Amino acid sequence: MEPIPDPALIDTLLERILASEGFRRSDRQTALLRFLVTRVCQGHPEPVKEYELGIEVFGRPISYDPRTDPIVRVGMRELRTRLSLLRNRRCHGPDPNRAAERPLPRGVHVAGASP
Repeated sequence: MEPIPDPALIDTLLERILASEGFRRSDRQTALLRFLVTRVCQGHPEPVKEYELGIEVFGRPISYDPRTDPIVRVGMRELRTRLSLLRNRRCHGPDPNRAAERPLPRGVHVAGASP
């Protein structure tokens, strides 16, 4: 497991990302990224279950079935796209020492995971 950077640095980076054009107007994407980053910062680096994200972030009922409702997969794809666009807009590449700027690998629901 990788060491978690300074929480103050993570908060600063997260707020900067959430204030960017790609996130400012998207409550759903803001909630998703904040949830994933907060979990890792609280010492839970394991991937989050799709069911948990559906209920906790997307407000689905307890009866939510990820097999028939793709909201989490769609949300994660959109989040990866927004983060990729944000990285591409920077004049220099992402700093490998900043976990909040690392890409989210497909099929995994955790922030800061290495691809």
